[in-house]
Amino acid sequence: MPAGEYNPMLAEAFMSFGDRLGLAGVILTFVGIAIAILWPSKRWTGWVSLGMAVIMIFGWVWFERDTFLSWPLQFSKTHPLASSIAVFICVGLTAAVPWFRFVNRPPKVGVKVVPEPPVVPRQSLYFSLTQLPREDSVMFLDIPLGSGESFYRFQMMNSGADALDIQVALDMPALLARAPIIISNSGTENLVVKAAFSGYTRTTPQKGTERISGLSNVVVIEIPRFRQLGVVDVAVVTGQMKERQLIWATAPDGAIYIGVSPLYGRFGALSIKRGTKDVHSFAVEFPAVGRNLIDTAKELRPWSRSVLQPLTQDELIQAGKDGVNIKIDQYFQ
Repeated sequence: MPAGEYNPMLAEAFMSFGDRLGLAGVILTFVGIAIAILWPSKRWTGWVSLGMAVIMIFGWVWFERDTFLSWPLQFSKTHPLASSIAVFICVGLTAAVPWFRFVNRPPKVGVKVVPEPPVVPRQSLYFSLTQLPREDSVMFLDIPLGSGESFYRFQMMNSGADALDIQVALDMPALLARAPIIISNSGTENLVVKAAFSGYTRTTPQKGTERISGLSNVVVIEIPRFRQLGVVDVAVVTGQMKERQLIWATAPDGAIYIGVSPLYGRFGALSIKRGTKDVHSFAVEFPAVGRNLIDTAKELRPWSRSVLQPLTQDELIQAGKDGVNIKIDQYFQ
């Protein structure tokens, strides 16, 4: 075959321009899917893909212009009214999109970005309540333990920055047998350690109304300033735990109820207040010699208390049988 002469077999061996355009569209589709999955944050790749799609649409329309133009012209000749309505709808939609997108856009409401407050490291207070053997108490007590009494040691340490206005309410598992004793303290100013009282009124026809009070199970500690690496060590002596001892306790929902100890699964409570609003409470577990009775991993509702009363349920029932009117004070310190 002479050079330059048209060969139909050779022409069919090559792809037409339309075939190349279709293959490019398929490739572009897969590339767009890959970009959306692998680089979702790259917005410019999306605009590139959209631009290529628009170019391909225009190319398709250009190569099929005879087919695209013949059908609308034929339809407009046979259906003039319908074709006019269709043109009006298309033009209206085309004009409405930019109008609502740009012209009729509602004004932007200014949003003021408030920077987050700096993170201030919290003071780290470590505390423990341990019941010690009776023989260990002779090193700290001038008066030996009596029958049925138990010896506890409550310790606090501040491993963080200086802390101000610390108040501690320690509700022991039994009523106090004597006032708490400061074993040692360092890094504190104006430390106050004291016991709280509880009581009730007893009314009989013979003696009238009389008030009976005594030490409760509450130890109150006040530290106006607790310096870094400061330590507070307090000795606490309690009486014998009684069965069915009456107790005022804070429920999980915050309500205060009177019941029989142990109530809500705890034998006491520890509440620590730092400043004006920072309050944390923890449960005191069943007394066992040699282990920390405060479980810091199980935090209670703030200001959860367990305050024992100098009465048992049996004594209250017997007083009712004897015609004695008992009124128990609800007093949390």
